[in-house]
Amino acid sequence: MQNKSLTELIHGLEQEMLRLGYTNGSLQFYRRRWKMLHQFAQERGESFYSERLGIDFVENIFTSSRKILVARFHNQILRICALLE
Repeated sequence: MQNKSLTELIHGLEQEMLRLGYTNGSLQFYRRRWKMLHQFAQERGESFYSERLGIDFVENIFTSSRKILVARFHNQILRICALLE
């Protein structure tokens, strides 16, 4: 089987989702995530999907999200303490 680029895989998957009747809202959601994955791959100089790329992408998203959540939690705690003064 010939390897397909990430762009080709995404295009094929999108066509299949259209065929299956996914809503425009759902497709927009997936397109945003695919764009993030594609950008992540480009930053690493990769043009083909691999399991390693997928795992690294997910870990990167969770790490980024975790930092944001911790910062928000920290701000909430500071506000709670300020209200008590």
